Amino acid sequence: MYQMLALAALTLAPAQDGPLSISNDRITFCGEFGPSRPNNRFLPGDTFYLAFDVDNLKMDPAGVVSYMMGMEVTNAAGQSIYKQPPVKSEMVLPLGGNKMPARGFVLLDVTTPPGTYNCKLTVTDLKSSAVKSVDKAFEVLPPAFGMVGMFTSADEKAEIPAPLMGIPGQVLYLNFTVVGFGRRADTKQPDLVTELKILDQSGKPMTEQPSTLAYDKGVDEKLSQLPFIFRIPMNRSGVYTVVVEATCKVTDKKYKISFPLTVLPSAK
Repeated sequence: MYQMLALAALTLAPAQDGPLSISNDRITFCGEFGPSRPNNRFLPGDTFYLAFDVDNLKMDPAGVVSYMMGMEVTNAAGQSIYKQPPVKSEMVLPLGGNKMPARGFVLLDVTTPPGTYNCKLTVTDLKSSAVKSVDKAFEVLPPAFGMVGMFTSADEKAEIPAPLMGIPGQVLYLNFTVVGFGRRADTKQPDLVTELKILDQSGKPMTEQPSTLAYDKGVDEKLSQLPFIFRIPMNRSGVYTVVVEATCKVTDKKYKISFPLTVLPSAK
């Protein structure tokens, strides 16, 4: 009986005769599961995400693929500024197929010098010894006021990344950091407000007033980054636009970001 099941599984498994390749490579926004970023420009303190699919990794009958992936970041002069040696990994792909989603990310420190950089990820199939690489250039801008490191998570501790979609009853957490804010001359404190509003497909706000979070006291003078987290219960299905705006009342500077949110109908 078990031999028949094994033979059936082998018969049903998709062909993997093609060469190792990489497809659907893109710089993502709002975390590793987010949509393609509209540009490749980042503020210091932000996070660069590179997502892609690895095609035609050699799979054993149990759906296991074995591979190594390494990363290197170089500056405009071609000098290596960060290198992650290849790490051996195994992944079970129980749905079969010949694609494995993969991603890498680079944390850009607030002291990262402005300029153009390149991130290269290299994948090695340990079963076939085939090697394939993907790289993307990105630009780090001079320090300025803005929201950085934005991503969504399925938990309040921000330990489980989540896509910008779900079903009614789930909760999404939006995490980000504000940098480049000013401080009051007398109190040495920031006066910083962030607002979150959600629009329907016609652009109508779902609530009369936005959700707000603020910092205006009790902030250590050494801090140059302030974290925020908005809780977004997904109470009904629909396609929405999330709009987040940060305002520094000390410098009168504003920064706005918007992105789609899809809440799928619950299964019947």
